[in-house]
Amino acid sequence: MSEPDLLEAKVKKALKAVLKGWGCYQFWPVQSGIGAHTVDCLACIPIKVTKEMVGTTLGVFAAIETKRTKVDKPTEAQGEVLRQVRAAGGGAALVHTVNDLEIEDGLIKAIEDRGTEVWVTAGAKK
Repeated sequence: MSEPDLLEAKVKKALKAVLKGWGCYQFWPVQSGIGAHTVDCLACIPIKVTKEMVGTTLGVFAAIETKRTKVDKPTEAQGEVLRQVRAAGGGAALVHTVNDLEIEDGLIKAIEDRGTEVWVTAGAKK
């Protein structure tokens, strides 16, 4: 029995809750047709770093696209934005689940693997 297809709005709500719980800055741009297109959410995720920098928090930039639960690929334009963010050293993820643990796992992988060619899909079985 497969899981029901949940609307993108529910995925966005779950992602917003995870980002808020982590103390992240999050920006959800409204696409107006003016300027460069981007993904659903641009976030800065606080990260504590090495022993030498004890107590210092750095932010990792992340681009996050959301899709309803049964859609596991971004559009070509969205995929290009995700690739550009990774190439610049940021994290990039496609989120299509409402499971907070899967969202958290996907975002952690996106941060750890930033700069690589393959972006992370939270909730996907790879």
